[in-house]
Amino acid sequence: MFVCVCVVVVLRPVCSECRRSLAMVHCQQCAGMFCHACFKVVHMSSRVLREHISVPVVPGNETPPTTCSSHPGEGIDGVCEKEDVLVCAVCTQSHAHKGHTHISIKNAVS
Repeated sequence: MFVCVCVVVVLRPVCSECRRSLAMVHCQQCAGMFCHACFKVVHMSSRVLREHISVPVVPGNETPPTTCSSHPGEGIDGVCEKEDVLVCAVCTQSHAHKGHTHISIKNAVS
């Protein structure tokens, strides 16, 4: 399982919205990475966001997020092993991830 987590982190990030599915598209305007379902729900429900353009995420060629999608301004510190998602320091103390095992980005990719 540890190897699988590393592959997900390095090759394809998780969706910025649901944080469960793999990101399949990148929004050029808001810079979020989304699974197809979340891009549609988030962007098609708003007149303004409906104009945003999605481009496919190419495994190994995308820029991984450096800040937390749940806590803007917080840098990514690691990976929640249970959820297979990127987390910041605030995430690790939140109810959603409290008690889960977290590994540092450095350890996840090595």
